[in-house]
Amino acid sequence: MSRIPESKIEEIQSASDIVSTVSRYVSLKKTGKNFKGLCPFHKEKTPSFTVSAEKQIYHCFGCGKGGNVFNFIMSVESITYIEAIRKIAGDLGINIPEERQQRDDGLSSEYEMLYRANQIAFEYFKSQNAAKSQSYLTGRKLKAETLTSFGVGYAPRKWDGLINSAGFKLVNKTVFEDLGLIQKRDKGTGYFDRFRDRIIFPFYNVSGRIIGFGGRR
Repeated sequence: MSRIPESKIEEIQSASDIVSTVSRYVSLKKTGKNFKGLCPFHKEKTPSFTVSAEKQIYHCFGCGKGGNVFNFIMSVESITYIEAIRKIAGDLGINIPEERQQRDDGLSSEYEMLYRANQIAFEYFKSQNAAKSQSYLTGRKLKAETLTSFGVGYAPRKWDGLINSAGFKLVNKTVFEDLGLIQKRDKGTGYFDRFRDRIIFPFYNVSGRIIGFGGRR
């Protein structure tokens, strides 16, 4: 099995320009240092979708979605992380030499499912009411941009918020259980959310992919 070298992923991300990429899908207007437009992920009449050329990230203050150029292409094209990297590389004319891995297709697919489940959870936490996370940052004298940069989200006081979210059905629930995002009920059948009424902090690997979450009240 082959993989894309980390150094090549960094090269592609450095060579890309999120404003140019997003502009292919969204009509952007410059407002100060940033660019604004109508969010491609939900219906709105007033632009709440912001793109930062300086930080190379995007964030929608309406639905909560945000991230880097790879996250944007993944969401707007409904493709995997690797597919997003290949698409951006192709658009930039960057050739991708691949490394061989001692990994079978089954294990590779398993990792992709774990990453996908984490991304689904990330989008859910980001889409929730951000009042608590904003209050958390303000209390620690941190700028609002920090919330966007680190992808800070919120898990509401619900037992089945993530479970009933739109993206949950896209991945087998046992994957979410393996990641510690949901847990089986002691009695009866079904699951419940592990994170409830928590400020959520995603953990990233060197490639910028989410590998887990931490929660604080």
